[in-house]
Amino acid sequence: MGIGEQYQTVVYYEDTGDIREIFSNQYIKSRKALDSLLGLPESRGLKFFYVPGYFPLLKENWKVRLGSKTKAPRLISQDGTDGALFLMQKESDYIFQHYKDICFVFEGGMGDYLDQADVVIACKKKHPDKKLSVEMDGSRRAGLNLMVGFETAATGTSATVGKNSGPTIEFSKINKMCGDYGAVGKIGIYSTVAGLDQAAERSKINISAKDQANTRAIIQENIGKDYKTIIALHTMSGNCNTKGILPAGIPDMLSSLLEDPDLYFLHLGGAGEETVRHDKIISLQGKLSWPEVFAVISLCSGCICIDSAILHIAQHLRVPTVSLWGPTDCINILGNNHGVEEVTSTNDCAGCNQYECNQKDCMQHLDRKELNRKLKKLLKG
Repeated sequence: MGIGEQYQTVVYYEDTGDIREIFSNQYIKSRKALDSLLGLPESRGLKFFYVPGYFPLLKENWKVRLGSKTKAPRLISQDGTDGALFLMQKESDYIFQHYKDICFVFEGGMGDYLDQADVVIACKKKHPDKKLSVEMDGSRRAGLNLMVGFETAATGTSATVGKNSGPTIEFSKINKMCGDYGAVGKIGIYSTVAGLDQAAERSKINISAKDQANTRAIIQENIGKDYKTIIALHTMSGNCNTKGILPAGIPDMLSSLLEDPDLYFLHLGGAGEETVRHDKIISLQGKLSWPEVFAVISLCSGCICIDSAILHIAQHLRVPTVSLWGPTDCINILGNNHGVEEVTSTNDCAGCNQYECNQKDCMQHLDRKELNRKLKKLLKG
């Protein structure tokens, strides 16, 4: 059994959350098996769950945060540290202490990749003697290589998970947090998964003069030279994702800015996404490589976007940004020191973290007064 396959079995009192025992690698098949393991004639009032990780835990240092219908019970320390995170960090500490060649397995979308790349860069700074590689979608590598330090920190790329025979640090472990990242945001959780003591810093982006010149040519081809201000716009995360804003409503949402004759929007996104019918909202959806997306955003005066990779790129480039939120929460995703302006849906269910639900109007109910104020502030800035 490898390190990544080991776990702790937590047995606790269901009424108080106090822990009765913590066992290593004990799979409990029945109530009778639990009785036998505890040496009790009957184990009423006791429940159990599993926490992945090999590092042994002393029951005196931990307690169970009781779950609900929608949330599973969680192991926490006396000072509130999450048990699953603690084990992830300890496991990565062990890997860095005992191995020279280490592979990071990336997960998620391009926005997640940016956070993970920041973490790999930070790990290389902390462990300069280690040889780091990554398993990831190779089509995204060219964009990540624009991040200062990433190309030299992670020297290899494999598109298929499992090819690497050495120890791996898998960023998919973040999924064990069930979408609850707290004030540290996703980058803070990724950092802990990799054994770092604090959240990795967001890296600078290095865009070459050649890429900027090529991108200016793309902009002029689509707009001409009759503009003074361009703003990056991203409103869809897949055509059916509840984080997205339907194209028909975007001209009304941006009406306070569309009156400016010298202002144009460059609408970014993937191939096949529905375009907005307005002569000042220029669709570049599906037309740009990742390096070109980075370069386009770097030339914009501001960015208006939903929770997506475009938001993360603008954040790394320090481009003034108004971010739009519905099913996801700004601090939960980006952490406390995110540096962007946020406007959130007025729906009671905002921040539910459900990307697909029956109520599909979440992003149609943004606080319009707050939105207009921040859009005007963005334009002045």
